[in-house]
Amino acid sequence: MHSDSIHFDNIETNGSVTVSFQVTASDSVDEPITTFLKAAYWVNFYHDITVFPIKIGDIVEDWATGDFTNLNWQNTSSIPWQITTQAPYSGAYCVKSGQIGHSASTVLKVSIESTVNDSISFYYKVSSEKDYDKLSFRIDGSSKGAWSGNIPWTYISFPVGPGTHTYTWTYTKDSYGTSGSDCAYLDEISFPCGDIQHPVSIDDYVQHTNIMQVWPNPAADVFHIQMNDEGQEYTYQLYNLAGQLLRGGRLEAGFADIDVRGYASGTYILKVENRGHEVQTAKVVKR
Repeated sequence: MHSDSIHFDNIETNGSVTVSFQVTASDSVDEPITTFLKAAYWVNFYHDITVFPIKIGDIVEDWATGDFTNLNWQNTSSIPWQITTQAPYSGAYCVKSGQIGHSASTVLKVSIESTVNDSISFYYKVSSEKDYDKLSFRIDGSSKGAWSGNIPWTYISFPVGPGTHTYTWTYTKDSYGTSGSDCAYLDEISFPCGDIQHPVSIDDYVQHTNIMQVWPNPAADVFHIQMNDEGQEYTYQLYNLAGQLLRGGRLEAGFADIDVRGYASGTYILKVENRGHEVQTAKVVKR
């Protein structure tokens, strides 16, 4: 990361700012991966931490190999899809539906694992009898779109959640009639990233300022508080989001455990104060 902090003098109430950070991947990253960026932000005594997934590189099928070996494609219809050099969207190759007859279909599918919320995108082209002979696309059997008629190369994208998903493209003909080239084309399919580099959880993060540390966060049973200035006397208070005080106590030698096993799952506000009425606050999550 070329710059790891940005300071703002003033943000209006209900206002927003856009920040940009430049991140360069190591030369050792030679395959698409998902990694994570931890963002911490402070406003006076309030602070929070958010984790953002970052995809480095893409899993792209452009059939540059001239065959179906780049991914584990299932292309087993009696008249399968074919690699072609006929007017690809980019590069030297694209894929074309098999030349099927009436009341038939040809299917191309692949299963890819996604580790975070992401998307799949691709370019498609159709030349067929409008409304009758169609290219359709499904994710895990759920229809996402169908296209027919004379459609030039067109980009489309669909959101994809974590997990292993099956993507299916089908060209289908009805019982009679033919128009155009009677086929569909696909190119530049960009899949969600399936590998995590150094996977992390918010559990691994210590929520802290230069004075206070709270961990683990979220917690299922006990939060630990550690104040870095052990010479001070501190008290803590735990509130729900309605502002109700749930419990309080003293820190011994700058340390305390807060047992939250009796509380409902959710978000709480932890307030720590010294004798000089200097306050530190943190948002903590009970699992």
